[in-house]
Amino acid sequence: MKRFFALLLAAAMALTLFACSKAPDPVASSSGPGGPKLYILADRGEGKMYYKVLELHPDAEFDGADEPMEDKYIEYLIRCQVYEEQYRDWTNGQAEECLRGKAYRLEREYSAANLAKFNELGLTTNKLHTLLNLSYGVEDIMNMTADQVPGSIEGPAQSDVVIYNKLYAVVPSAKAKMLTADEVTVLGLTAETTQEELVQKLGEPKEIVPYTEEQYEKKAYIYDGMRFTFIETLNGEPFSYPGLYLAEFTNDDLTYMRGIKLGDSLYDVVSNFPQELDYRSGRLYGDKTDKFSAGFAELQTYDVLTLERGNYELFICCGWWPTVCINFDDDLKAESIYIYYHSNGLSYP
Repeated sequence: MKRFFALLLAAAMALTLFACSKAPDPVASSSGPGGPKLYILADRGEGKMYYKVLELHPDAEFDGADEPMEDKYIEYLIRCQVYEEQYRDWTNGQAEECLRGKAYRLEREYSAANLAKFNELGLTTNKLHTLLNLSYGVEDIMNMTADQVPGSIEGPAQSDVVIYNKLYAVVPSAKAKMLTADEVTVLGLTAETTQEELVQKLGEPKEIVPYTEEQYEKKAYIYDGMRFTFIETLNGEPFSYPGLYLAEFTNDDLTYMRGIKLGDSLYDVVSNFPQELDYRSGRLYGDKTDKFSAGFAELQTYDVLTLERGNYELFICCGWWPTVCINFDDDLKAESIYIYYHSNGLSYP
């Protein structure tokens, strides 16, 4: 009997091999998937992750290629560092053509065991990326317990992680370069501009407001969408530098350095500047500890003037001075620009 079953099994295997050898090669259909596959980590909910797979069509001529781009492509485009300003008006075919050129297997380095452990720890993709950005390796995470995760995520570097996780990558434009002092010339104003010269240039202000701030006596000249501050005294003595100290602009009719206008997206603004590091790490270029350097630029999550936290500010220092602060609203649109023309004696503003 055993021999009989063995013969049956051998015959079945032979038939299977024969069928496989004769099976025709799969033919890709232009109306259905059949091209490269893209894998990304996705959240299932309740702290569970899984691989999400997008199978592309073999070419850009499939049925529906000319239709407006479906939402299913968006998370893959974002992972491939393509942001909304680029893909907003794309068709399905354009999305697939772009992704086909980037068809590496995103995040496929994680094994099934890794994924099981991530789920055991209750990690979402954002929490996982936060740990990785805090220099925890996958091996470190595999050795964690669930109660260790919250304490590992919270810490002094969290502001940088918030920057990284919420924003898309930006490729600098071909003309991107460090901002220099001679470019910071809005309305022809400089650190040498006096109060009298300001009025000569812009006319009488709507209001002149003297006020005290710490040991300084200051005076602000207020125009529509603009406010200019001069330091008058320090500890009761005439301040040594009589020129313009701070200009604040909320005027969306003006064009600022590098052609930037209020209402421009954060991504378009950032593309004007080089990146020695990915800007989402918090630093674009330069070294803020070296005031004799050509300058530095960093992305912050607080307003340097009001100290309010939450929104992004691009802080750009041109060597010693001037310093430009470009502030963004909740929709990542530029809403105000500050220019500090010289020091108030207390390092950077």
